[in-house]
Amino acid sequence: MVSGTSVLFRGSSVPQSARPEPACSKARLFKSLPCLPQKRTDTKFRTDPTPMIAITLPDGSRREFESPLSVGEVAASIGAGLAKAALAGKVDGKLVDTSHRIEHDVALEIVTDKHPDALEILRHSTAHLL
Repeated sequence: MVSGTSVLFRGSSVPQSARPEPACSKARLFKSLPCLPQKRTDTKFRTDPTPMIAITLPDGSRREFESPLSVGEVAASIGAGLAKAALAGKVDGKLVDTSHRIEHDVALEIVTDKHPDALEILRHSTAHLL
């Protein structure tokens, strides 16, 4: 699009001549290489480490993780046998699938075939097959 003598960017009403040149374009050796993103200092793009996710287990022990993870991954971190036996999880009292993502501090129970809620889960899963 041409407006007068200045070129407009697609989808923009600001002429190309009025747009500031990227800070890194003067320092680049090769024009074909893209600019590297500049470090952001505002609070939306903090570089501070994210807080740890604390998971409280039924025996009162706490496990901390650096990033969000699934109920199945928590079970695997406790033991391979538990991960294999896990049918579901109980996050803050609510039954969830083993693929449920945990993104904040929670109380977690791993549901196996010996758990009181196991029969309900097995019946629900079996109903999908019928």
